[in-house]
Amino acid sequence: MAQFGNTGTSVSIKQAYFKWNADEKLQFTVGQFGTHIGYEVVDAPDNFNYSLSYLFGNGPFYHVGLKADYTFNDKWSGMLGLLNGWDHIIDNNHAKTLAAQLRFEPNDNAILYLNYIGGNEDPTSFTGDTLADFKQMIDLTASTAVGERFTVGINSAFGLYHVEATPYKNWWGTALYLQYAVVNNFKIGARYEYFNDEQAVQYLGTSYSGFTLTGSIETANGHVFIKPEFRLDNAKNAIYSKGNDWAKNQRTFGIAVVGRF
Repeated sequence: MAQFGNTGTSVSIKQAYFKWNADEKLQFTVGQFGTHIGYEVVDAPDNFNYSLSYLFGNGPFYHVGLKADYTFNDKWSGMLGLLNGWDHIIDNNHAKTLAAQLRFEPNDNAILYLNYIGGNEDPTSFTGDTLADFKQMIDLTASTAVGERFTVGINSAFGLYHVEATPYKNWWGTALYLQYAVVNNFKIGARYEYFNDEQAVQYLGTSYSGFTLTGSIETANGHVFIKPEFRLDNAKNAIYSKGNDWAKNQRTFGIAVVGRF
């Protein structure tokens, strides 16, 4: 999924970028890098839940472009970037997509991100000389530690899409993440999410709610994680394959082994 839109040898490349520290506060990045949108990321070891949420799965995964990060002080920092759209190595039109982020860290245990992305993202447009086709999203992500063992995270996003003379369409969603360290090498986490794409801007064309329960067993000095996971998906319409029929819900269970090197 992190390689969505890639073809040929680029499928094997997840990130390839160059960073330059202009000074202690300003940093430039150019190349292909993971998106700033969302609570979850494309690297499996950095997510507690193994399966991705619908909220993250319907946002961008990576970008190609240039971005600048600036640290204002020990609590506030920000980012601005120009990108080749969403999940595009080579832009399909003349327009660039604007990316922005504002980060706030009130203390060592909490962080908040306010993210934005917007630009000409009509996949059928190869000109991009106007903003007649415009796709944008605003995203809020936050996490905080409650004591030494409990972590709470939230992610909410709202997207808006406009194609020439057609009415504006939107999609939106929110997710809550809870994680608890039972012992030093075993944690358990729950994710509840709601995602609404009833106007079919993305690909679902329906609304969805889901619950995911994941365990994480740390082995090999923190290099290997065993993750049993139960997931319950529910949709307003029958979108899940069930034998020769379709259903409005599905239950899945799996065990993943994730390595970090």
